[in-house]
Amino acid sequence: MNMEDKHQHRLLVLNYIDNLFSRHEFFLQKIIDCCTELENGWQIPNNDNKSPINYYFDAYLNTYQSLKDSLEIVFDRKINWTDFEDIPYSKFMKNCRNASTHDGFSIINLIVDGKFYISANITRVSHGKLVIIETPTEEISEVCIKFSQGLFLKIKRWFELEKNLPVYSFEDYLRSFNTENIKVGMPEDVQQLLNSQKEQMKKIIADNREKLIAEKIKSRGESIESVLRLCNKHLLNIIEDI
Repeated sequence: MNMEDKHQHRLLVLNYIDNLFSRHEFFLQKIIDCCTELENGWQIPNNDNKSPINYYFDAYLNTYQSLKDSLEIVFDRKINWTDFEDIPYSKFMKNCRNASTHDGFSIINLIVDGKFYISANITRVSHGKLVIIETPTEEISEVCIKFSQGLFLKIKRWFELEKNLPVYSFEDYLRSFNTENIKVGMPEDVQQLLNSQKEQMKKIIADNREKLIAEKIKSRGESIESVLRLCNKHLLNIIEDI
């Protein structure tokens, strides 16, 4: 990959990484919702719980791998799993992701007193070797909340320290408004109007480029803070319940 292609790749991934942050938050919220629903309905007679929590947990685990891969591209450096070792439950989450994705394990398999748990350590084979995944004894929403908090505090810090992030150039913004790239959904009259206003579009982009860049940086920061607010809110609830 030449330098220009590499730059464009970094720029593209950075432009959409806040979507990954929001996806992680979405599945964390779904896990919390499943736990709350179970607890609220625990005393209801004949409560036949068929929670989708394992489906949400699987998707949640996959966001971890996606975030690692995307952050490597954005920061243009190798990120190792050991870089996450100081985050609570990080090794467990990585190993669970492998067990779920490659072996089809349903990780969450126990309900006690209206809470979801993992009943025992998980045994699997990886590259011909036996692997024992040590599982936490805490209920699963607490595990996920503490992990997500640690993960996003680290991501926030990395962005604060990074001084070499790519930004959209005038030409990059101009390409993004190219009507020839839109295959579906743009009426022909709108396309003709935009094509007839190219010089005006160039001026608008030139006049507002710095503002557009600032808004994107702000959006990325808000996506990180949104995950942290969710974690902090529910960690307070956990502390109050102790």
